[in-house]
Amino acid sequence: FSNVVPCFKAHPWRYLKLGSINPFLYYLILFKAYELLPAQQAQALNYTWAISLSLLAVPLLGQKLRKADLISLGLAYFGVLIISTKGQITELNFESPLGVGLALLSTLLWSLYWIFNTKNTDKPVISLFICFSIALPLIALVMTWQGAWLIPSIKASLAAIYVGLFEMGITFVLWL
Repeated sequence: FSNVVPCFKAHPWRYLKLGSINPFLYYLILFKAYELLPAQQAQALNYTWAISLSLLAVPLLGQKLRKADLISLGLAYFGVLIISTKGQITELNFESPLGVGLALLSTLLWSLYWIFNTKNTDKPVISLFICFSIALPLIALVMTWQGAWLIPSIKASLAAIYVGLFEMGITFVLWL
């Protein structure tokens, strides 16, 4: 923990940007998309982050995409379109257009977070800790604004612990 404050002080704006994007905005938007969409649609849309990461890496990191890459990306999005429209792609009838938009926005936020993070030379676990520490008061402000403070049930507490450990904790460290 002795490296946390010096890392933050060396790049406060970077960390404020990163922590605001992920986990704060990313999960705020993603969980709303999950609330609006059936799980199989939300999950499929959310997992298009790899596509948006590839596409955003072209203008932001100077990466090149080959013709085969573009065809693969197009086929992947087409598959997600099939799932999102329940196979009725000509009608473009989504269960929740807002949910679809939010899920796709979450993929952009996730991709931007990792692209912006490519310039970060600090230790990855320390960087994650700083980003999550920045997001915590932002989440508290949103909860206060929404009047969402409550004492959770045991079931909700266990779900929160599970998400914290496996969706946001251990997996982030392993992703590094």
